[in-house]
Amino acid sequence: MQTALFIVVLFGTLLPAAYVLSGYLERILAARPPRLTAPLQWLERATYRILRVDPEREMGWREYARGVLVFSFASFLAVYAIERAQSVLPLNPEGQSAVRPDIAFNTAISFVTNTNWQSYSPEQTMSYLTQMAGLTVQNFASARSASPSPSRSSAASRARPRTRSGTSGPTSCAARSTCCCRSRWCSRSCSSRKASCRRSTARST
Repeated sequence: MQTALFIVVLFGTLLPAAYVLSGYLERILAARPPRLTAPLQWLERATYRILRVDPEREMGWREYARGVLVFSFASFLAVYAIERAQSVLPLNPEGQSAVRPDIAFNTAISFVTNTNWQSYSPEQTMSYLTQMAGLTVQNFASARSASPSPSRSSAASRARPRTRSGTSGPTSCAARSTCCCRSRWCSRSCSSRKASCRRSTARST
């Protein structure tokens, strides 16, 4: 009885959450962020300015690959540094000493590549800070850069129409409208996007 109740509660929670999250991701990937994110858009713009990123400029596959490698390398250095310095960092009530160099190196590589292989007892080796700021963060971050994930799949699907030009996304404004109209999720905004594309093309010519 308890097992059946657990399954019912689990699916009753996951299915609505999956529906809401999928709609949110669809709007983000279609460049139509929901109003819920409006209060945080200033932070997004500030981050773009600090990192000197132009959100309107598309990336070629080489630049995309470099970004993944640089992000993964920076993540590895951060996790390794946290492990080696955990003895002097906060959130270490058990007084864990610094992780051995070989174990720290292996663990950092493992979590950055989304392997998550552990050759130690976490409770007896890692501090709370290391587990939260290092390992747990990589459980999410590495899944977006080092393994098949929704973000990489969506990037690959958006890159298909522009294979010949070497950038990620449809070739032209008209192609973007066509690509949008193929999805029933964004059919409502298709007409307005086509009109915007026609105005943009008229100005450029």
